[in-house]
Amino acid sequence: MMTKILVVKGNNLMEKLVIIWTTNDKQTFNEVIFPYLYHSNEQNWWSDLTLIIWGASEELVAKTPQIKEKIKILKDRGIKILACKWCADNHSITEKLSDIADVVYVGKPITDFLKGNYKVLTF
Repeated sequence: MMTKILVVKGNNLMEKLVIIWTTNDKQTFNEVIFPYLYHSNEQNWWSDLTLIIWGASEELVAKTPQIKEKIKILKDRGIKILACKWCADNHSITEKLSDIADVVYVGKPITDFLKGNYKVLTF
């Protein structure tokens, strides 16, 4: 028996998604985060998509050209990409991230997302 899922569109308050990625796990990015964001954008599942690269994930992005290229693809599709300035500065990788992400102090934006009308996924 197949279960049908009914999705009601039109409530913009529920169409905003932020993914907070904090791990240095390539497999999670390649098999979950990237394809979900890519297809969410392509299929218009969400009206507003943001990826926050924070902590260990920043180092992985800075040293892995294949992942950096995939993030560039997401950015080019209009997905907002943020990276933590404090972490990037602490690891001396700010320049390596600035071409694919807005490198900012993420505490306030994350707080705003959590208090606002955003769904938040963390990895």
